[in-house]
Amino acid sequence: LHFNERHAYHDIYTYGSALVKDPGFYFGFMAHCGPQGLVSTEDAKNRRSLLGPMFSRRAVLELDFTVQLKVWHLAQKWFTSSDSGIQMAMAYRSITTDVITEYCFAESANTLTPGFDHPMKTQYEIDGLLKNPDSLSGTNHETIYHHLLNPKDQAPLSQKTLVDEAFTLVSAGSEAVGGVCTVGTFYALKNRTIYTYRKLLEELCKAWPDKDILMSYVALEKFPYLVRDKQLGHFFLTFIKEALRFSIGVCHPLPRIVRASTEIGGYRIPSGVRIQMLYLAWCELYLIFGNIFRNFKMTLLDTGS
Repeated sequence: LHFNERHAYHDIYTYGSALVKDPGFYFGFMAHCGPQGLVSTEDAKNRRSLLGPMFSRRAVLELDFTVQLKVWHLAQKWFTSSDSGIQMAMAYRSITTDVITEYCFAESANTLTPGFDHPMKTQYEIDGLLKNPDSLSGTNHETIYHHLLNPKDQAPLSQKTLVDEAFTLVSAGSEAVGGVCTVGTFYALKNRTIYTYRKLLEELCKAWPDKDILMSYVALEKFPYLVRDKQLGHFFLTFIKEALRFSIGVCHPLPRIVRASTEIGGYRIPSGVRIQMLYLAWCELYLIFGNIFRNFKMTLLDTGS
């Protein structure tokens, strides 16, 4: 059964639901031992307890400076480059890949190279961490694999699970945010009345007069055009949320199986039925958008539009 009513979303996907993932669908993923491929409710709960704290607001705020350094590194490459154009899609994915790999392994993939190379070395990274887990202690922030290699009150994770976890985290952490940044930049430049004059650049310059001073995630959160415009008195769709809305997300419904007769979207669904419907890294989005638009005046090049 396919649902298109928004009220059904929480009945199907909210934590605590009695529904389970459809193994026929999720076992098709290459990294089926990663978090997305776990069909057991108990296994998913245990994995969530390991990873959840690493994506809390407190943990993300500790990564603020790490993200800023990546964005600054990219900005310096642009300032010193003689090229008239740049592949923004690859540039954004280089930033996000370097951030998530450093957060996972305490070692950045360093993809901010002249060609924005994106090597996937998850097996190599995991083998290195298993041989030398102390390498995770060389950063000024926590790392995801410090928790995965030392699961509290849980059995140790297998090498296969650790590799699948790395593949899922790196893929999701780089592609999702990189895609949103690319889409947001394209539409901001396409509609220059929004980008240059009316809102975004005007607000950034006013609140951030000296662009050589780093602006934190917490400070950027308060920008009216990047967050909610409280003066309007209603929910204001923001630039970042619009970029999220236009970008490519999950392109296939995520099926669940009804274990016992339950009500979804106002309908009584019997057990055994498969149901589904179509449905981030806020710190990175704020810092990347804020820094890029504040430091560079850009135009679209060879987009055919």
